[in-house]
Amino acid sequence: MNELELAIREKVHSDVSTLAKEMDKSTMSLLNKKVIYIAGAYRADTEWGIFCNIRKAEKKALELWRQGWVVLCPHKNTEHFQGACDNRVWLDGCLEFVRRSDAIYMLNNWTTSEGSKEELKLAKELGLEIYFEEFLIGYA
Repeated sequence: MNELELAIREKVHSDVSTLAKEMDKSTMSLLNKKVIYIAGAYRADTEWGIFCNIRKAEKKALELWRQGWVVLCPHKNTEHFQGACDNRVWLDGCLEFVRRSDAIYMLNNWTTSEGSKEELKLAKELGLEIYFEEFLIGYA
């Protein structure tokens, strides 16, 4: 091997090593983040009610992302899927998301949702961190 080939080989090895170290840092950063699942009512009596429930979950998801969580927001995952499958399909998928999470965040409308009640029950069985949205009452 001549000097040029040796120099190129060393440079490539150095670049690959640096890249691998950076990837390791990035991967470790992601692996150290906790996953949180958002639970709350999706269904409602009207399309407007469903829309409002999705927006509520979406707003909380963004807030939690900004706090450093990796967020699973099933409201966004199945937005506008009403009637495409049996409701049990969606709930079973959501329960699998809960199993893969470190924590669950209960929106303040969770008590109106049978699915959210099942998700909370599972989260308790799994020993996940559980957070509840506070009820805020405004006065004029």
